[in-house]
Order: sequence, then C-alpha cells, then structure tokens
Amino acid sequence: MIEPMDDYKKQQQALAKKLEKMPSKAAKKKAKQINKKYNKEAQAKCGLVRMVMDEGLDMYREGEMTFEEMIEDTYKAMKKI
Repeated sequence: MIEPMDDYKKQQQALAKKLEKMPSKAAKKKAKQINKKYNKEAQAKCGLVRMVMDEGLDMYREGEMTFEEMIEDTYKAMKKI
C-alpha cells in the first residue's frame, strides 16, 4: 500500500516534470522548488544541521560553552555533514 505522503510526493514530482517542459521561466522555477523540496539528501543534511545548531545553542544558553566555542563546534560539525 502506498502511504498518502508517498503518493503526494509522487504527484508533486510528476507535476515538476510537466512544469520543467513548459516554455515559462516561472514554471521552470517552480519545478526547481518542488525538486529541492523532495531531495532526500538535502532534506537529511538540513535536518542534521538544525539538530547540531539547536544543541549548540542549548549548550551555549546553559553555559556549557562560550559563544565562540559554540560557533567553532558547530562549524566543525557542519563541515562533516
């Protein structure tokens, strides 16, 4: 059985393919936006960055790191992502 979200993603991807073929800059731009939204690798990386950023900010807020340490730590983690 196809999950409703999977079905929606497939519909959006099919729509993006149609938009890409149109001779319209606006349609092509929208197709790019749809493709970016459903790019699993990009979504995973963005999720990891959010987690690292949130944890770093929490550690700074709680006094576990200075602001400079938090920035450096976050930078190192993001380069590895």
